[in-house]
Amino acid sequence: VWQFNAAAGWIRRDVPLFSKASAVLTDLVSRALKNVRGRSNIAAARRISLERAGWGPKHAKAWEDIRQGLMQTITSSYRDRRKRACLFSDASTTGWAYVVTQCDKAELEKPWAEQHHEILTVHSGRFSETQRNWGMPSKEAFPIRKAAECERTLLLGDLPWVSVNDHRSLAF
Repeated sequence: VWQFNAAAGWIRRDVPLFSKASAVLTDLVSRALKNVRGRSNIAAARRISLERAGWGPKHAKAWEDIRQGLMQTITSSYRDRRKRACLFSDASTTGWAYVVTQCDKAELEKPWAEQHHEILTVHSGRFSETQRNWGMPSKEAFPIRKAAECERTLLLGDLPWVSVNDHRSLAF
């Protein structure tokens, strides 16, 4: 479980909502290794059976979600500076996610269902214990800030980038 989760983490940016399923497996491994000596040792993890670790249906579902995600990884496009970058973000009480796309300027004038966007990157994560205490406006703003810091090269171009989210306090 530990090796599968760690290996899948290498392409986490191409697997939508990877962190949600990965968190379930990470928690299982952490609990299983809690009282084991040399817990950073891979050999220690191999000695623990799934049954003894508490493997259940939610763990099997998380494993399958990651496996399916790996088989359907997102194919991303290359950045075309003449197109407008769009940042779609959302957050819940426990996690956050964003998608950076690009589209022709005229696409944004069409209804949502008719727009054609090319995916540039996808990223998601869980809030830390401290971050879980934030109010919803701060949680909704977090993936926007994270994307602006981490995806600067994808957001910058000939046209200003657009941020799309579902939180009223962030609309301007």
